[in-house]
Amino acid sequence: APSGRTATLTVPGATIAAQNQSLAYSLSVGDNVTLRGLTISNSNADGTGTFAVSAQGRSGVTIENTTITGFGATGGGVAIDAINSTNMVIRGNVLTARSDTAGAIGIRTNGAANITIADNRITTSTAGVQTVIVGNNTTSFNAASTGNTAVGTGTCSFPTAPTGSVGFTNLSCP
Repeated sequence: APSGRTATLTVPGATIAAQNQSLAYSLSVGDNVTLRGLTISNSNADGTGTFAVSAQGRSGVTIENTTITGFGATGGGVAIDAINSTNMVIRGNVLTARSDTAGAIGIRTNGAANITIADNRITTSTAGVQTVIVGNNTTSFNAASTGNTAVGTGTCSFPTAPTGSVGFTNLSCP
């Protein structure tokens, strides 16, 4: 459960690593937070989903030049959860979502408004479904969402079209 405490990391290359054995995040951010130059990971060997960073329902979050990994052995892995966020920027990151058998999702964006996803390298790796970005018709992408690279066989998943798109060098999204 969130502690309500605030941590300020001013050392370049700071690392936050969790091995969480429940449905949780390695790091959950508040409104108007910037994550820059960090390494954040969450690894889980049991059957629950594993998330690295949660910005769910937040506004004004910037995540840039950060390495983020979510690994769920049998429950799926997610790098960034940005569901229902507003005015968020995800730029210049190395994102990895992995699982041995379940799905892997780089970024969840359902209901996100004015989200910018630019210049990221997103890797998905699993025997299950590989999804680089997932969202829905209430997701709206900023026009600056360009320059991304997908590594692996991941696709974008939007059951209904969002507003805008995310530019990849090697993938159409959506």
